[in-house]
Amino acid sequence: MRDLEQPTPPAAVPAQWQMMPTARRALLGLFGVLLLAVALPGPRPILLWGITSLPAALLPAVLIGALYTLPGFALLRLLSPLPAWPVGSRLALASTISVALPPLLLLLTAPLGGLWQPFTLWLYLLFSAAVGFAPTRNALPPRPVWPRVRLTTSDTVLLSVVAAALLVRLYVVRDLPTGLFGDSYHHTMIAQLLVDNGGLYQSWLPYAPLTTMTYHFGLHANVAFVHWLTGMPVTTALLITGQVLNALVVFGLAALVTALAQFAPHLRAAAWVGVWAVLLAGFVPTIPMHFVVWGRYTQLAGQIVLLAAVCIWLVLAHHSQQLLHAHPAHSWRDWLRLVLAGWRVMLLAAILSAAMVLTHYRVTVFTAAMIVSSLVAVVLVARSVQLGLVLAAQATLAGCGAVLLASAWLYNILQKGYLLRNTQAFVAGHVGTQRLEQTASIPPLDPLYLPRLLLLLALLGLLLALWQRAWQGALLAVWAVLIVLSMVPRAVGLPGTGAIDGLTAFGTLFVALVPLAAYALVQVHCGVTQASTGRWPTAPVPRISTGIAATALGAVLLGGLPHQAQIIPRGVATYGNTQLVTPADMQAMAWIAANTAPESRFLVNSFPAYGGTMLAGSDAGWWLPLLAHRASTLPPITYGSEATASPDFLQQVNALAVALRGKPLTDTVPAIIDVTTPEALATLQAAGVSHVYIGAASVPVTTAIDQLDISRLQASPAYNIVYDQEGVLIFRLSSEP
Repeated sequence: MRDLEQPTPPAAVPAQWQMMPTARRALLGLFGVLLLAVALPGPRPILLWGITSLPAALLPAVLIGALYTLPGFALLRLLSPLPAWPVGSRLALASTISVALPPLLLLLTAPLGGLWQPFTLWLYLLFSAAVGFAPTRNALPPRPVWPRVRLTTSDTVLLSVVAAALLVRLYVVRDLPTGLFGDSYHHTMIAQLLVDNGGLYQSWLPYAPLTTMTYHFGLHANVAFVHWLTGMPVTTALLITGQVLNALVVFGLAALVTALAQFAPHLRAAAWVGVWAVLLAGFVPTIPMHFVVWGRYTQLAGQIVLLAAVCIWLVLAHHSQQLLHAHPAHSWRDWLRLVLAGWRVMLLAAILSAAMVLTHYRVTVFTAAMIVSSLVAVVLVARSVQLGLVLAAQATLAGCGAVLLASAWLYNILQKGYLLRNTQAFVAGHVGTQRLEQTASIPPLDPLYLPRLLLLLALLGLLLALWQRAWQGALLAVWAVLIVLSMVPRAVGLPGTGAIDGLTAFGTLFVALVPLAAYALVQVHCGVTQASTGRWPTAPVPRISTGIAATALGAVLLGGLPHQAQIIPRGVATYGNTQLVTPADMQAMAWIAANTAPESRFLVNSFPAYGGTMLAGSDAGWWLPLLAHRASTLPPITYGSEATASPDFLQQVNALAVALRGKPLTDTVPAIIDVTTPEALATLQAAGVSHVYIGAASVPVTTAIDQLDISRLQASPAYNIVYDQEGVLIFRLSSEP
């Protein structure tokens, strides 16, 4: 990628941080954008909410900021050579690495049992700060490890865009009691169990009768860390952590662009491409912002670790390429010396690769495909067999290190639960047609995943990159193709179609395509500059061209804020509203905890999911074990992949639903379930059900899924209404005391 911002010679002053005059002008411009945001009706409430919330949120914000910067900086100082990276890109990489560390730390300390608590988190951050910013040895006077940092215009704009992205993401969850949709339920439960056990666990009691834990836990480890550090409830910590990750995944694109651009003649070429990539991903498409609607925070965590791992593997390839260029290998000793010279970066690559496995299994497939294609591309462009041999050896060593670090968890997956069995069913083609159609169908890209305009810009960026022989653009396109093929490998004759669903695959495409769109925009900007100066812009960009770019940046930012702020429909019973738990449900949960016996068991609304193989909840009743500490007829969705004390637990759960709805789960036509018949009453009494819970909200809408017949419940003498508040109904079987 070409040089889009000319480096400025180091200042002759001893200050550690110095802001360039252009950066000061950028700050004045950003102040003007803030004034305009206050004047416009769309961004105004977001900004005002942020200002009024700042006093109460300041300390948690500082602590969470430290959690997602200091550990990454410490590892980069110890293991990775990044002296010339721009400030914004370096901070982005440190943030993504910080997200990757919690699950690996929980795994490595699991033999100690219950190690993690608030005090441990403080030690973790203090140690990270000491490693990251302690003075270097043999320096008079001692100086910090990082070279003098010069905050450029692009850095200032980049950090401001990330701050705006984080602000709007926190704004949209400001009044939610819990995370949205069904995913948030089991994510919250796993995080709560990590907190309860002080680390990894196997038993899901007291919330569910599951006896293994094989679910990837990168998100949940981060939620637990935020809880231990700030003291906020786990339900709140999930929302806050998820939205922070939603901002960090777009921030990480700046690091990815810089990692690709380090192979270009000028490293700073990526500065404005990174700014535009972050701006476009953060404010234009519905994804990744829309992940909050589904509670799909695990995928966000996986994408962040993906960015960190790919960046470090690219750093390793660049480091080896430079060493080989400076010291060609003439013997096997020279070759071995070159391989081992990058041991620090190899170790960091192994750490991040192991963390990737722990964070998200499906995204690990994308990560492996991106890393392999990147290394192959570097070798092909360099046309060096020696480089290929060096990278192959380093990849083997780093891969073995990753397997070693994650070996305890890999053994756990192989020996416990049913996760591997379920995956093998897809690989062997033993999955029902209905389930396969649900997971392997290719959804339309526009408008949910990538708007048509963004796709056109990505195509333009690819064409410009090919014309300019910037191989990084072609590599991004290859990544996009590999992501799609991972969902339908049968297109190239490989098994496993359906193991990776369309949402996971298409929800990751922005990582590859948004940087291409950003590259196109910056090249258009350079074209305007070239026309006005008559030469390629290696000199400062003319003010009129800078003004055009600044206006475009401000327009996208201010125009995207209202769109992102309305990503969650509120108070509307439509498919877009995925809020299972309302404030009225939270009041009902408190009433249940205070007014029902601990051994009470609730019948809750459910409907067939995953091709009729399991059940999912449709209202707040699903959350009863976690919020009210009362048993229900519906466990978390992980009951299909974890082992239980009773071998036929899954069949028992499904059989109860089949008996009540009067037809198999594979028949997904919505049913109105009458639980007042003698047969239904006998079934419920045999199952130990004492109460029925009807939530204030139904997701999806009641016409699309099974529903308990409320009118018959109200009219039946077999049930007594014991709670009726703001749409929440609780019935007790009259035969119960």
